[in-house]
Amino acid sequence: MNNIERELKIALTKEEYGLLLTVSNARPQLQTNFYFYCDGMPRETVVRVRLKQGGYLLCFKRLLSAHNGINVCDEREQSIDVKTAESFIADGLSAYELKTRLDVDGGLSYRCIGKLDTYRAKFTQKQWTLELDRNEYLGVTDYELECECESDVSLEKLKEYLIETYGITFRHSAAKSGRFFGKYFQKN
Repeated sequence: MNNIERELKIALTKEEYGLLLTVSNARPQLQTNFYFYCDGMPRETVVRVRLKQGGYLLCFKRLLSAHNGINVCDEREQSIDVKTAESFIADGLSAYELKTRLDVDGGLSYRCIGKLDTYRAKFTQKQWTLELDRNEYLGVTDYELECECESDVSLEKLKEYLIETYGITFRHSAAKSGRFFGKYFQKN
């Protein structure tokens, strides 16, 4: 349930995404994030329900630190059944549910404000497991590469590898939830 996640996120152009997708020889799989919001929710926090391969996960994620594009987050998740997921999406999620399911304090009640579809191709290059994402939300399509790793040094080496091998330079990619919320609040 409780996981400290260390990841590098790199914004990609459509062309860079296409190059890496060809190299990966992987078939993208759809995952959908349903984002929840409550008034006063900190920007570095996300509450979501994720649908992936027919299963649902309730997730709470909080940014702990960020340096050179490497984010360290507290991520807590729990599998939930279809009925529960559909209820949360339609009717919202209470602070009580977050506390009992994920041991998270805060907020009052969270309402689902929309979804983001990610088409993820997962593949390996050298010692890294890479996740290549095409994201669609609120009329926007964007692209990014993610890599989770235990070592900042290894993630810095990945940046060098991408420049040397593919000519892809590091460009910071904000969290998907941050991009989604930014666009959502811009429209509403």
